[in-house]
Amino acid sequence: MTEAARYLRRMIFTPSATDVVDALSHRYFEPNQDWKLFEIAILLRITTALNDVGVRTSPIRLFNDTKARPFAVYQLTPTRQVRIWYQKWPPTTRPSELNDAIRHYELPSGGTRPDIVVETVIGGETKSAVLLELKASSSGAYLSSGLSQLLGYMRDRPALFANEASGWLVAPPSPNFVSKNHEGRSLWVTSAEDVGAAIVARVFPGSTDQQPLSLHRQAGRTLGSGDDS
Repeated sequence: MTEAARYLRRMIFTPSATDVVDALSHRYFEPNQDWKLFEIAILLRITTALNDVGVRTSPIRLFNDTKARPFAVYQLTPTRQVRIWYQKWPPTTRPSELNDAIRHYELPSGGTRPDIVVETVIGGETKSAVLLELKASSSGAYLSSGLSQLLGYMRDRPALFANEASGWLVAPPSPNFVSKNHEGRSLWVTSAEDVGAAIVARVFPGSTDQQPLSLHRQAGRTLGSGDDS
């Protein structure tokens, strides 16, 4: 088998996260769009982490999907669900004071668009959400501006962002910030390397004491394989 054939086989059947990002960058994005690649890398980290503790119940979506639906939905327990929204607001975050003002003063349509919102649904009812502002930068001033953006978003849509650490600034590791206990603040800063585990800890507290649905799924596949033989 030639090297090209081996590469093609790997890309189709067993692509790594690096393979996916490389393919996307060569196929869809200009080299200078580091922020877009960073957003996709964070989405992959989050969905990979959730896949370890839950079952994905939504089909694969395009990154540029314009319909009002989640990018991914995971069932963690029979009653606990997590919805990942990419560059769109969940309907449960309404009302928006900004959108109301735009309509009232008859301004051209505008509004805001978040990077990622992670919505937790328990028993069919949305209980909380985490808003992620992604910054593919190590500039201290640029990172600080991300906190300002988060505060603006949360002030505009307070319905689901009243809990502690509801607004997360996510950036590549750098000496220009330190991730530490939020101590009751509404904002939190974390490294891109830790965001997947942090999301799981937030949306599935006590997951180490519960058996996630992903284990039931794997057990079912094993039993199914035995029954078929």
